[in-house]
Amino acid sequence: MPRERTIQDRERDMEALQLKRRGLPLHQIATQLGWAGPPGAHAAIRRALKDCYAPERDDAIIMETERLDDVLRTLYRVMMSRHVMVSHGKIMRDPKTLEPLYDDAVNVQAAQAIVRASESLRKLHGLDAPTRSRVQVITDDDLDQEYKKLLDEIADLEAEEAQSADADTGVA
Repeated sequence: MPRERTIQDRERDMEALQLKRRGLPLHQIATQLGWAGPPGAHAAIRRALKDCYAPERDDAIIMETERLDDVLRTLYRVMMSRHVMVSHGKIMRDPKTLEPLYDDAVNVQAAQAIVRASESLRKLHGLDAPTRSRVQVITDDDLDQEYKKLLDEIADLEAEEAQSADADTGVA
């Protein structure tokens, strides 16, 4: 388990951040503050940034979570309610029974909005697994090889067609 950072550790990290803001390269910061090399200075700067912005970030996450929770409560209420169809300010009714006609489109729209708000909450709290991507780099050499292969295939097809035409005409 890593040791607890002292006030002196935090102050040293903040000093590294200040030096970086003034434009000093990592190797100079490391030398000046006594780290073995640039990675130590870099880690200190990251810790200092985290110390500076973590409380504000946490407050922003709490505020956004509360806002999205309010939105979700409203959307759930809308989704679970029945909504009569209205045309020109009048309730639309079934011509035979005169019962009001209900509009499910509002419920579907609320459900779609719930999904979007839930996605926002999951992203905010990092609950979704990261998506995997596969990147294939195609170089000029790859393109040249593929082009040559296609030209060879075309030449083979043309040769086959010529042989077939010769066989049809009886030319040897």
